[in-house]
Amino acid sequence: MFQDFDTFLQQSAFSPSLIQVTHLLVLLLLLAITALFAYWFSRTYLVGILEKIAHKSTFRWDDIFSRNLFFKHLAILVPLVLIHAAADLVFTDFPGTAEFLRRASLILFVFAGLRIFGAVLRSGKDIYHGSATKGDWPVQSYLDALRIISYVLAFIFFISILTDKSPWGIISVFGGLTAILLLIFKDTIMGFVANLQLTANDMIRVASGAAAGNICLQR
Repeated sequence: MFQDFDTFLQQSAFSPSLIQVTHLLVLLLLLAITALFAYWFSRTYLVGILEKIAHKSTFRWDDIFSRNLFFKHLAILVPLVLIHAAADLVFTDFPGTAEFLRRASLILFVFAGLRIFGAVLRSGKDIYHGSATKGDWPVQSYLDALRIISYVLAFIFFISILTDKSPWGIISVFGGLTAILLLIFKDTIMGFVANLQLTANDMIRVASGAAAGNICLQR
């Protein structure tokens, strides 16, 4: 691949180490151009096709997912897969760069997963509120709990990728820290859990506050 290019560089009095650096820079430039083109293509055409299919279908949920940018967030996965594959296939002569690209792509996968999961939660909320059989209790508390769990898992995976350790090992390390945090934020956590229980059991409604206020005034 680089034979003619190497010949040109050697004729230009480039040293072998400088030729290697030039190889690496050219490969990185080609990878960046390819990844940007893949992102543009997937966002412009692939996402466009999916959104057209969603708008033409009679199924209502896909329109909600499209409105919450679910399909657009999926577009970033195409260049990330390309970068992760290129680290093993193209950068075989540069193991340090290949390892950096693998970890960087995995970290970006985690952030992309957060955005996709956030779009799913927003779509689920819209689907619930638009349902004819929806109840009076809000789902926002449950969605917030799921969002917090996703952030914690993303943080664990982020540390796992940076340190090249198993996520289970990271979880065990944070076990003692979790116990300390539970003691510090005990009241906050208990209030949050109580809110979930009140919401799940439908113990409080919109007019409950006014009724309780009238009882207190009568006493």
